Amino acid sequence: MIVNRPYGDPLKQASIFCLATAALVYLGYLIHAINVDRVLFADGANFFVKLLTTRDYSWLVADDPKHIRLFVNSINQFPVALALDLGIVDLRILKLLFGAGLFLTPLIFQFYCLHLSYRANDYRVFAFLIANLVTCAMPSQIFILNQSFTSLAIGWISIHYLFLDLKIKWWDWVVVTIVSILLFRSHESMTIWGGIIFVGSAAVIFFKNSENQDSDHHSIKKLFYCLIGVFGALQCAFALNWQFQHPLKQETREFLELLVLLNPSELWIGNTRISVAITMAISLLFLSQEIRDRALVGKRTIDFLTFTGIICLLGIVLFTGSAALFDFNLTNPGREFYYRILIPFGSSGWMLVAMAFILANKTLRGNAKNMLSIVFSFGVIATSMWQLSNSIQWSIFTNSVSEVMRTSSKSVVDPIEVQQYLAEIGREDIYKYRWNWAWPVLGMSLQEIGRVKKMYKPEIGFEQFFDPPNRLPFVIVSLDEEEGDELGIFKFDDFNLSRETDQ
Repeated sequence: MIVNRPYGDPLKQASIFCLATAALVYLGYLIHAINVDRVLFADGANFFVKLLTTRDYSWLVADDPKHIRLFVNSINQFPVALALDLGIVDLRILKLLFGAGLFLTPLIFQFYCLHLSYRANDYRVFAFLIANLVTCAMPSQIFILNQSFTSLAIGWISIHYLFLDLKIKWWDWVVVTIVSILLFRSHESMTIWGGIIFVGSAAVIFFKNSENQDSDHHSIKKLFYCLIGVFGALQCAFALNWQFQHPLKQETREFLELLVLLNPSELWIGNTRISVAITMAISLLFLSQEIRDRALVGKRTIDFLTFTGIICLLGIVLFTGSAALFDFNLTNPGREFYYRILIPFGSSGWMLVAMAFILANKTLRGNAKNMLSIVFSFGVIATSMWQLSNSIQWSIFTNSVSEVMRTSSKSVVDPIEVQQYLAEIGREDIYKYRWNWAWPVLGMSLQEIGRVKKMYKPEIGFEQFFDPPNRLPFVIVSLDEEEGDELGIFKFDDFNLSRETDQ
């Protein structure tokens, strides 16, 4: 399987077909997720309402000032911020733009990495990016608001520039400078990734042999690598200093407690089973090639064992992903929200493996390369199907939320009514997509127009933060003095809280 054989061409054709299918399935999932407003899950509705009510910046952006993520928030929210700046107030259009910004922005940076790989005619680093996406990023994509998705995609641009043998153009200096500046205020993960970029820069300068031995160009490339490395060190230092200078101890402690999910027994639960199986399949391909090269086992034997192992693992991958479409009980949005712990730590592992692989001048040859493409394709297809299941269920949930709010006679609606409605239609299990404190902003976000007549109250424990329109959980309310009961594009002149208290 590892060397070229008569069936090499059919295998290559199969890999191309699988890659095309994976791209279409992934794109279809993204379009569907944007269309059903899955961006509003959890904090998403909160950020959407914040963005539509923010007047703290000359350019609109919803951001938590105690976090380091301002630049990435600005990038992700650019489409909807531009629309607001142009005077667009249609909530449906704004939600679509908000979702498009969050779901598609990482894809844009990933395509730039693909472009760099095309320039260098070397797709090895990009292969590790895809492995990273499938095994570490997509498991928690239910929470697409997480700024680490875009931050990770931007960070991989620096890794590509370091480990691809490119002829450096003037615009590459501009791109690296812009990318590096963005990473300063992207995500707390830069405390790790910035250090990895610095180490990678030093490793490339001292250990990597360039195919282009032109002395002048070689010196320019070393200076280029130094620039990336210095930026990486500064990004790491800046992120660490930010963490120490801001009140984030509780958030950091709670986040690190999620490391328990990295236990093997935990990883085999839910959609991270796909991550484990894909990682095992990739490892098996590399291991089989090493065994073949060292002639430790007969070639036919290793080919048979490798092929059998890959087929079994891909069967697990495809079954896990497709099963979520038929059994909604398999998804667990709360648990998948916690899988965001995989992004900083798992991604660091893939970055380091990519560096070691390139520095050792390793590569997959012949049919193993085609098999790797098939493995990646199955991973993307399976994770997309799992996330499509989340999107379908989210659509049922939000439609129910909208219907209950529409038919309720109360100004302030109790979320328990949604649970009762879902039970009546036989979908009570989908109540798992609720977010206890986000009910008010979710209800506001799901309205067709900005005129607020009814609101959901938050669940028990957050009542003290709920005094509409003056106070909403985790939303800084600043009513327009000239317009009266107006909060950005939301108007509360038809909202009567007394109707609820009278009943």
